[in-house]
Amino acid sequence: MNRKNEQEILQRYREGRCSESELRQLDAWYDSWNTEDRLLLTEVQLEEAESRMRSKVMDRVGFNNTPRRLWRRVSIAAAAAIVVTAVGIGIYHNLGEPLPDKTDRARSYVHDIAPGKNIATLTLPNGEVVSLSDKKDAVVIDASALSYGDGSKISNTPPKDALAYERTSLHTITTPRGGQYQVILSDGTKVWLNAASSIKFPASFAGAKHRRIEISGEAYLEVVKDKQHPFIVVSGAQEIEVLGTHFNVNDYSDETVAQTTLIEGSVRVRPLHTANTNGAKKVLKPGQKSLITGQEIVVRTANVNEVIAWKEGDFRFEDQSVPDIMKQLARWYDVDIVYLGDVSDVKLNASISRGRNVSQILNMMEKTGEVHFTIEGRKIIVTK
Repeated sequence: MNRKNEQEILQRYREGRCSESELRQLDAWYDSWNTEDRLLLTEVQLEEAESRMRSKVMDRVGFNNTPRRLWRRVSIAAAAAIVVTAVGIGIYHNLGEPLPDKTDRARSYVHDIAPGKNIATLTLPNGEVVSLSDKKDAVVIDASALSYGDGSKISNTPPKDALAYERTSLHTITTPRGGQYQVILSDGTKVWLNAASSIKFPASFAGAKHRRIEISGEAYLEVVKDKQHPFIVVSGAQEIEVLGTHFNVNDYSDETVAQTTLIEGSVRVRPLHTANTNGAKKVLKPGQKSLITGQEIVVRTANVNEVIAWKEGDFRFEDQSVPDIMKQLARWYDVDIVYLGDVSDVKLNASISRGRNVSQILNMMEKTGEVHFTIEGRKIIVTK
């Protein structure tokens, strides 16, 4: 569709005069838009778009007995409203036109920085450090060997008799800034490590009453069920007890809040730094998250899609402040952030692949007109 036709079809849609073929065009356009990286918009801009959508679309179609197909078109209208707002601030040049290619978007930056990748090190109980292959994405632990997820051996590990497999001897896998890796533990539990994170674990849980590991940074876990041997995760500020479940732990040392988000199953969370250990325990239900600050723990409804976006290969920011966004970028792109001005009041909304170069994300953020960036080596300078 060209821009004139787009505007005409949208106008006929608002007036309820679209033909079936035009509705199919809108459906196809929505499918295309829905798979693209979302635009970075400020909260004010989103509120304006939503208000426009509600007043011009929702009032027309109503909410009672709305058929599924009509709900889809309401979503189309919502997408259109957001794009219309984006047009007003110069983010999209034409409705439905793809974002400029990455060469154009990165043009304003002399330097650019590639995204993170599969990088990790394995530290053995004897202190020896093994670099894991960046051509693989997972390491498998069992009581007799170490291998990659595809079954190939880790060629640079010492022979079996040099390894410690007692459950009191902990192995450590660490991802640097700009790295990620998956770990499959001896019981089959899967752990995805985000950037600047680590996990400590025994080579085998055999003979142990609890399956106990330690995590720092951020990790997503799919725990194998074993009611006789509860799974315990200890991070800097909390202890999490599970029987079998999927959940995300975010407990970086540079964050003020330790968060656990439950996707499936049930977990019990307690702060470590409190004398009232029994009273402070909280049991989470799927879709809830716990937040621990010092000795206090609260439970809230979680935005699950936002929390686990990193594990799916995306960034997802919903009403997040620029400093919070920059922390995530710093870890994934292995950069340092310098602020020349206060941007803590600027909040943005977006979804974008973590496979993009950093310039593409910064360029999108700049187009809101709320914040500006300069890349100098591995340093990003932020100004308002």
